[in-house]
Amino acid sequence: MQPKMRWGSLIKKVKLFWSLDVQKTEKWLAAMSAKGLHFVAVNLLTRQFSFQEGSPRQLTYRIGCEGPNYALPKTLINSGWTKVFGERKWYVIVNEEPPNELKTYPVRTGLIRRNNWLLLLCSIILIYGAVNLSIQLTLLGFMAYISTPITIVPSPWWVLTPLIFLAGIAFWSGIIYTCIALVRSNRNLGERVKEQIKDPNSTANVIKKRNYFWVYSPDKLEQWLETMEEQGYNLVQVGSYARSFWFEKGSPRKVKYSVDY
Repeated sequence: MQPKMRWGSLIKKVKLFWSLDVQKTEKWLAAMSAKGLHFVAVNLLTRQFSFQEGSPRQLTYRIGCEGPNYALPKTLINSGWTKVFGERKWYVIVNEEPPNELKTYPVRTGLIRRNNWLLLLCSIILIYGAVNLSIQLTLLGFMAYISTPITIVPSPWWVLTPLIFLAGIAFWSGIIYTCIALVRSNRNLGERVKEQIKDPNSTANVIKKRNYFWVYSPDKLEQWLETMEEQGYNLVQVGSYARSFWFEKGSPRKVKYSVDY
């Protein structure tokens, strides 16, 4: 029997870099719900999260990044997932079932695609900065080598030099931090089943199979998945870019699959 929810005031908290590590943010939202603060919305501009006071509950959150017209698949809805927030490409879903009983999770392809795009952008900026710095250092070294006199012209604007220097350090530090965070986030995304396999307390018999060329014939992928189900291998997870598939050994069942991309 679920506890009766008693809603209270609205509480707001700022989390600036929440989108760089969504798994950490998901755990944070779950921890807040355990304290009786349930996620309501997030301001994508100010990074401000809104929470409604209520009864403490054990909830599981998942954050996704898809198109603005993204609709929650029926498979997730039937598994107890509910969409609680959606704005632009971002959405947040929640499940009230105990975490150890959850078998169906949303795919992370959209998040990985976004992270890869941001990582490419940050890498280009870093390369540009490194090349620009190398050119300036080369010119300074050349001027020092030929003993070219350097004249410093007095100006009241020199007072801004330390501020510009500090701003530059903050900017480049932020770019480097973003790259590291995105690489770590991509590495951790989609690891739920892998952790389950490595968990010595897990009784699930999970196998992994790869299918690289299904995009050329989606109907064959559908037939393959349905055949696996008939053999008792139930699909529980799809890896990045839908190339790896995890199956849990269970009971044979008749399941109809439809592949769309």
